[in-house]
Amino acid sequence: MKKLAKFASLVSRLLLAAVLCAAVSAAYGQHHRRGAHRAAAVHRTVQNDGYSREEIDGKLSDLDASVGARFDAASQAMGARLDALEKKQAAQWWITAVAAAVFSAIFTLLFKTISDRREARKAALETSMDFVSQFSDDDWEMAVGDAMDDLTSPERLKNPESFKRIVHVGNWFEELARAWRGNQLDTEYLKRNDLHNHAKAFWSKLEEARRACEADTTNPRSVDIARLQKDFWKNLQWLATHVT
Repeated sequence: MKKLAKFASLVSRLLLAAVLCAAVSAAYGQHHRRGAHRAAAVHRTVQNDGYSREEIDGKLSDLDASVGARFDAASQAMGARLDALEKKQAAQWWITAVAAAVFSAIFTLLFKTISDRREARKAALETSMDFVSQFSDDDWEMAVGDAMDDLTSPERLKNPESFKRIVHVGNWFEELARAWRGNQLDTEYLKRNDLHNHAKAFWSKLEEARRACEADTTNPRSVDIARLQKDFWKNLQWLATHVT
């Protein structure tokens, strides 16, 4: 493309030079004919007026000098015009090159942006499918159900194994909520699989368990649950209270 543009520029310059040379030649021919006519007129005039041969030669010399000066002036004017047009064409070439570079950069950036967005959507869907697949696993589904049952019984909360299971499930929902909040997931896909409602249900049971433990002065788990909610499961709280 660049070579084609240079070739077109060269052809246009050659054509322009040919036109200007033709114009200069025509101007010189016109001046020469005018000089010849004037020389003939001088011959007739000096012959009628009785000038000597030396005087005639002097007048002819002056006439040749006048024609030559005009031809030189016309040549210089044409040359200056040719130089100006060449500079203008050179400037236009750089403008074209810069414009082409700018459009190329814009196109490349636009293509990269579209490609990056496509890849990000693909990655988000794949991660979302992984979360749904994990939640649908029989063993994990059973663990979630057991943790929900543990939260409904203040006595079971005192059991270290039961509380450990609750923490494990809560951490999983926190990880889901962190990715959700960071726009790393296909949220529509997750909503179709009801994961946000499962997170809401877990958080609701957690709140009920904390209040039940607070009412029972012999159960210290209210402090542990409150600490988990405040310090470790902030994204889970956001998912449970802000996503509809």
